[in-house]
Amino acid sequence: MLTRKKKFAQELLSTFSTDLGEVALIPSRGGVFTVTVFYSPSPSPFTSTSTSTGEENGDVKETVIWDRKRDGGFPEVKTLKSLVRNIIDPNRDLGHTDRALRAGTQAQSGTGTESKAEEEKKECEDCR
Repeated sequence: MLTRKKKFAQELLSTFSTDLGEVALIPSRGGVFTVTVFYSPSPSPFTSTSTSTGEENGDVKETVIWDRKRDGGFPEVKTLKSLVRNIIDPNRDLGHTDRALRAGTQAQSGTGTESKAEEEKKECEDCR
């Protein structure tokens, strides 16, 4: 399991680099796998620019974006990247990751025009 955790950490660091303050792997027993994001919410556009940011006044939020027991196993890398992006920079385009997620959603809903085999050929190695 540690190898999988390392892969997730490497993927997040390579995708988000300096946008992440830290990626920490905390050893545990019993098959625990939880991804938690700690972040300072962006200041509201309606607040004065002279007010302090969330981080300065201690307003740090914690969100569990994946829990192996709650969510049923391990996430796909593309899903994990998307969940992190949705918190740290929702407007960010993840390129091939977003395209793969959209294709998967269309295939599940039956709205895609390509066959499953054609979709798999287009999917890059990072998305598998």
